[in-house]
Amino acid sequence: MTSHTLAAGYMAADMNALLMKDFNANGVTEGKTPQMPPTVYPRGRVLFGMTRDLMDNVAEQCGATWMFVDGKREMVAQDEFMHDAIPLNSETGLIGMPEQTIGSGVNVRALINPNIRVNGLIELNQGAIFRMQLGSNDIAKADGRITNQNNNGNITPNGVKAQPASIATDGIYVVRGIMYTGETRGQAWYMDMMCEARGAADLYSKEAQQKVYS
Repeated sequence: MTSHTLAAGYMAADMNALLMKDFNANGVTEGKTPQMPPTVYPRGRVLFGMTRDLMDNVAEQCGATWMFVDGKREMVAQDEFMHDAIPLNSETGLIGMPEQTIGSGVNVRALINPNIRVNGLIELNQGAIFRMQLGSNDIAKADGRITNQNNNGNITPNGVKAQPASIATDGIYVVRGIMYTGETRGQAWYMDMMCEARGAADLYSKEAQQKVYS
């Protein structure tokens, strides 16, 4: 919980600093932080409520998302990434074939790699992605001939209402969600990732939006 008062003339950076004090008290330190907006607020503000909800407000002002990773609060702007692209293939832990979906990005399963984080980048072989087949109803509703179009290096079908996730021509994807599974008595230790092509403007279904794990 947070209970503080900000004096008139405060900025988003001041709000972030106060909220971090409450996180610090619980052993959480500040990690990656984006450039804070220069807006100066002429009136004071009372900060009272759940610290995580107030931190959501700071992230919104920065056009960013935030998460806890290894005891740190990491905040990443929309045009920033947690790490550079990590190649994933059969020799580096990729399990099966990545699957293109409608409304849930490109789903990827791999052996658990602690270096891969939410909002980080992975590199996949474009030809190794299992392309989703459109149903007969989707094809019937198409606005004429269905063709592939290239938008800023991402391939999407043209003329269909049900849009499969974009395929990146350079193979670079942003990890938007991770779910870990493991069995202490077995060998199955996997990370299931929901990814999107870097620079894509895909829309997620409500179900997919609720499946953002870290």
